[in-house]
Amino acid sequence: MDRCFYCNSLLFLSHYKDIYDNHCCKKHIDEENSVAYCSECLKLVPKSGNQLDDGRVICKDCMGIAVSPDRPYDWILKQVLARLYKAGFNDLKIDDITIWTATSEEMAMYKKGGVNVFNEGFCSVRENGKIKIYIQSHHTKIHFAGVLAHELLHAWCFQHGLFNIPSPIAEGMCNLASYYVYHSIDFPLARIYESMLFADEDPVYGDGFKAMYKFYEEHGWDGVRSIVINSNNE
Repeated sequence: MDRCFYCNSLLFLSHYKDIYDNHCCKKHIDEENSVAYCSECLKLVPKSGNQLDDGRVICKDCMGIAVSPDRPYDWILKQVLARLYKAGFNDLKIDDITIWTATSEEMAMYKKGGVNVFNEGFCSVRENGKIKIYIQSHHTKIHFAGVLAHELLHAWCFQHGLFNIPSPIAEGMCNLASYYVYHSIDFPLARIYESMLFADEDPVYGDGFKAMYKFYEEHGWDGVRSIVINSNNE
């Protein structure tokens, strides 16, 4: 008989379960709001002691390997660039790009909008051609790497004057870069982030990714670049 990880009660009726086989009474999530899934690894955890100011719940294991404004990410950038160069994006000019790790509140300020925990990153270009990338803090190193790859491909598009790509193609290609990085990492968390990409039902980010992934499987990165460049000219 299964027991609730939170209160140790025997579970006779329907209840919640995570991918690690942890079980939880429905009342702790639906009524008390005292338990949630870790936004990074999908583990059921108590909210108390694990919740950020922006509402995200991150378990202590994930927090231990999370990237924050006061933790350097230089080695992650090197690893991501090595993978993008291998994919053929050798003409990505990293010296023209400034990268910031920001809290959800800071992200909202930079975008001049409300706090949105699903806004994991964004890329902007100035009139002088300088590009800024902002990435939401407190993602695990692997998740951070995937978001960074996504935003770096937006930067690549800007550097090549590709400003009119249809959103499903642009976001699909950038999510494909995230997948490419995750797929190269032999660690369980990377498989979780891969599965999230395929499970995304958003017509732009999810359907766009799945379409570009299928095209990538048939034609590789050269084919993906071609379709992206051609779509900008249509």
